[in-house]
Amino acid sequence: GEALALLDSAAVGPLEARQAAEVEALEALIEQQGPRGAVGQRKELVERHKRELKRLRDDELRLGLSVLLRRFRSGLIDGEIADTDALGAIDRINTVQEHLERNPNLSLLLPALLLRLPTLRK
Repeated sequence: GEALALLDSAAVGPLEARQAAEVEALEALIEQQGPRGAVGQRKELVERHKRELKRLRDDELRLGLSVLLRRFRSGLIDGEIADTDALGAIDRINTVQEHLERNPNLSLLLPALLLRLPTLRK
């Protein structure tokens, strides 16, 4: 839950500010030119904003997974983590990255991953 909350809050502020400005600009345009076609424009804008937020969230998640992956790989190379533990963790992280392509339920996928990863020291 905490990881998902951090993921949701990551870099969302600037994106939401820009999106709010776009909504205000559209509303001002509608006020000037009238409501003709406004429903379609609003719908397109809302859909684009949803896609942008999802893309940002996915990018942040991929970045976090790549950091974890790098840490387990370096632990494997340095001998800090047992080979079987490191290889299992690398395999699990790669599997989660593959599942991201299919739009999974992150509230189930991430806790399952984090519970199955070995503890990192250092």
